[in-house]
Amino acid sequence: MNDFLSFVQHWLSDQTVIKFITAIIGIFIINLLVGFFRRSISHYIHDSDTSYRLRKVVTFIGYVAIACLLRLCLAIAWGN
Repeated sequence: MNDFLSFVQHWLSDQTVIKFITAIIGIFIINLLVGFFRRSISHYIHDSDTSYRLRKVVTFIGYVAIACLLRLCLAIAWGN
């Protein structure tokens, strides 16, 4: 058990692993927000065509947000 804890501590001391974990948590949070907004659109917009288009826009904005997050994490990891 002690070997496992030292292994985990070694991995968590590496900055690249921390950036990777941060990126995964960020992607998870963005996906939760996108899912929430996609579900709430159908409650407020009753026109099916408009609702469909807004859900697609929200999904696209989510993809852009994930791309920006990954770019930010890579820039920080590379020291730029």
